[in-house]
Amino acid sequence: MEKNDTLPARLGTALLLLRIASAVAFLYHGSAILFRRNLANAAYAYNVVQRLTERMTHAKTDAREIEEKLTQLKIPTGAARGL
Repeated sequence: MEKNDTLPARLGTALLLLRIASAVAFLYHGSAILFRRNLANAAYAYNVVQRLTERMTHAKTDAREIEEKLTQLKIPTGAARGL
């Protein structure tokens, strides 16, 4: 085997390894971008759920307070009116 025959094989192998390394780096970087985006979306969704939970809690408290005031004023509410 001559020296000239091994040079293209080595060059081909080197290019293949370079392509594999580039693909790994590309996939790693792309995964990091997607992970950060999903993490940001999850944090946003968590905040929305927290705010909605707080609003529901306040609404229930407000409804109870209104019902108590109406009861104190002897105004029939909900079940008493047949609703």
